[in-house]
Amino acid sequence: MRKYALGIIICIANFVFAQTAGDYYKRAVGKYKEKDYAGAIVEYTRAIDLSPNSAVLYNNRGVCKFNLDRFSDAIKDYEEAIRLDKNYVHSYFNKGNSHYGINEFEDALICYDKTIELDPKYSLAYVNRAKVYQKLGDYKSSIADLDYVLEDVGVKDKEKAYLDRANAYYFLEEYELAIKDYRLAIALNEDYYEAYINRGQCYFRMGEYEKAIDDFTLSMRLDPKNGEGYYYRGLCRIQMTSDIKSAKKDSKTVADVRTNQKLLEMACSDFKKAKVFEYGKAYEALEEYCK
Repeated sequence: MRKYALGIIICIANFVFAQTAGDYYKRAVGKYKEKDYAGAIVEYTRAIDLSPNSAVLYNNRGVCKFNLDRFSDAIKDYEEAIRLDKNYVHSYFNKGNSHYGINEFEDALICYDKTIELDPKYSLAYVNRAKVYQKLGDYKSSIADLDYVLEDVGVKDKEKAYLDRANAYYFLEEYELAIKDYRLAIALNEDYYEAYINRGQCYFRMGEYEKAIDDFTLSMRLDPKNGEGYYYRGLCRIQMTSDIKSAKKDSKTVADVRTNQKLLEMACSDFKKAKVFEYGKAYEALEEYCK
C-alpha cells in the first residue's frame, strides 16, 4: 500500500536582533526557499551564534536538516527549541516528523500528542498521528483522527487524508468503506496514482477482478514504470483462469481452454513487465505460473 509523506512546518518571524543576526536569518530563509538546505543551515548557525536564545532559529535549522534526511540532528535542534520555549507547538510537531523518519513511532506519537494538547485544531498533527497509528497497527485510532480532520477541523490536501483513511479501512478488511474513500480521493484528484492502485487491491481481495484490472491499468497509465500495478494485474488474470477452471471443471470446452491460455499469456506478460521494473514479487510469480 502506498502512503503519503509527512509535512513539516518552518516558521518565519520578525526578530529584534543585532543587524548581523537578522541578515543571516534573512539569507537562511532565502536559501530555504531555493531548497538550498545545506546553505540555509550555515546561515541559521551563524544567526544562532549571535542569538543563541531564539527557539525559532533552532526550529528552522532543524527543518533544514529534516529536508536533508538528517533526522537525528534535526531532533537535537527541535529539543533545543523546546527547551527555550516549552510551548513551541511547531517544534513538537516537527520533532514528531523526525522520529517518524527513523521509525521511532512511539516517540513520534508522544510528540504529536503534545502538539494536539497545545493546539487541539492542529490538523496536520492529527493526520500524521494517524500515520503513526497505522504503523503501530492501531487502525481504528487512525480512522478516528482522520474522521476528525475530515469532518470537523478541515485539512489541506483532503484527498491525501481520504487515501490514508481508506488504507486503514483496507487493513481492517473493510473493503467497501475503503473503496468509498479511494473514490472520494480520486474525485478530488483524478490523477491520484496511489488511490487507483490501492482501490484495485480492494477489488482484488473482493474477487472483483475486472474492476481491479481497470484500476491497475489506470495506475500504469499514470506511472508507466509501475511494477506493482503490472504484478497485481497479472495476479488478477491468474485468478480468473482459476475461476474459469473451477466453474467449468465438468464441461471443459475448446473455448474455455483458449480463454485460460490467453489469460495466462497476458498474466505472464504482466509479470515480465513487473520484473523489468524490479518489483520483487514478480520473480516468484514467473517461477510459479510461467515456466
